[in-house]
Amino acid sequence: MNNNIDIALFEVAAQCFGVPCCHVVNALVEPADLTRVPRTQGALYGVFSHRGQMVPVIDLAQWMGCSASDPGQAALMTLLVLRANSKLLAVRVDAVKGLLRTTDDAVHPVCHDRDSTELFHSVVEVGGGKAPLALLDPLRLAALTHIWSDVLGPDGTSGQEVQALLGRDADLKQTPVCAVLRVGGQQLALPADVIGEVAMPLPIQAMAGLGGGFLGMAHWRDHDVPVVDLSQMLGLPALDRAQPSWLLVLSLANRQLAFDVQDLVSVGSFPAASVQTEVALRSALQAVATGSLLDAEGARIYLLDAKKLIDLVPLSHAIAKAKLAQDQSAASPLLIKNHSAASTGSWVVFHSNQLWAAPMLQLREIIRPSDSLRQQLREHQTLPGALEWREQSLPLVDMRLAQGQAASQDSAELRIMVLQVAVGLRAVLVERVVELIPGHAGSRFSFRVGGSEVDSVSVGTGSEHRSYRVFEASSLFGEAQSIKKA
Repeated sequence: MNNNIDIALFEVAAQCFGVPCCHVVNALVEPADLTRVPRTQGALYGVFSHRGQMVPVIDLAQWMGCSASDPGQAALMTLLVLRANSKLLAVRVDAVKGLLRTTDDAVHPVCHDRDSTELFHSVVEVGGGKAPLALLDPLRLAALTHIWSDVLGPDGTSGQEVQALLGRDADLKQTPVCAVLRVGGQQLALPADVIGEVAMPLPIQAMAGLGGGFLGMAHWRDHDVPVVDLSQMLGLPALDRAQPSWLLVLSLANRQLAFDVQDLVSVGSFPAASVQTEVALRSALQAVATGSLLDAEGARIYLLDAKKLIDLVPLSHAIAKAKLAQDQSAASPLLIKNHSAASTGSWVVFHSNQLWAAPMLQLREIIRPSDSLRQQLREHQTLPGALEWREQSLPLVDMRLAQGQAASQDSAELRIMVLQVAVGLRAVLVERVVELIPGHAGSRFSFRVGGSEVDSVSVGTGSEHRSYRVFEASSLFGEAQSIKKA
């Protein structure tokens, strides 16, 4: 079985070379405060401080016998910081060109003398009709130039001591297998073992009032899964909703989270040494990223912590608690209330900015708005404060305005729902009535999010599964007793 090998590509004097990524610690613009060290011979160009360590810099072009770079272009030079076992050094190159992923059978030794004084003893096939790449051997570079500094451990121990603790193959360690996906034009990587499925988008039931970036709930493999706009949550460019996308479901320790992705780029592992953990990130990414690296085209990939990502949506924790409580038949009164089928009764589902479910037990009548009420709504975008109904004057509320939205627009589907609540009859203008859920056909549960309780009704199974947020009259009329306690 062939192992994957990642090669960092760099350019010196208009020629392209490679170095195994397991030796690459970092790539950075040559610092302005690099200290030149005058020498009459040898390849030492200077010294700079990197993460609290003095690192010597080798002018690779000079050592290879290539034409030196124009001094006027010094600010554009790049330093590749390399680690060769317990030795740390940097090479001065013209540019880093990206990464090449290949397999070990594509690497061919051409210099078989292990005592050779040459820096390049192997080449790698590139494919696509391109010329093979010569591979730089950092171990030989350090031995031949006699230029390096010892790698220091966090407590100041030398590289030899650290190497003895970590083992000789420390540089060859790989990250766990990751899936690289594209969201908002940015490549993100997540451990493959936490990805439940990448599937066609599922129906999403919108739920209001749960924070920015939250789109609603989807039903996946008998789980109610929160769906979020990851681009908005991480400050990435917005997804083009007109373009095809996939829904990626994260599943970790009975907690789920779903979000749209543009495409799944690749699946594989990375050399641990190629991951940079000290990278300046956007503030939102900083909270969930563990590091980054470059792909073969030089584009940056951010490695995300799945748990931290799921923790951004507290609702996922509440749902996991609810399912656990249901499985154990011991719901926590603080986090979840499971209602028996007999307690759900019948529901009328209506739309007003989103879908809601109101108990049929409290519904007295659904009527059409009068022509005069429609005219007032068209001309003034307001409603009269009361509705005359069966010789009674009832408080009347536009549901959309009560949610902080624009007033309802006049249409043939507008309806007024007359409800019997704790303190009397009330009237609510809604955009349209959608369906009736018969008694015992739905299931009901409630959970806490941000200190407030969200009550929902679900009906159907599989692709026909739908969830609706329970309408509470107390939020509209300021009553002390909520609708679900009636």
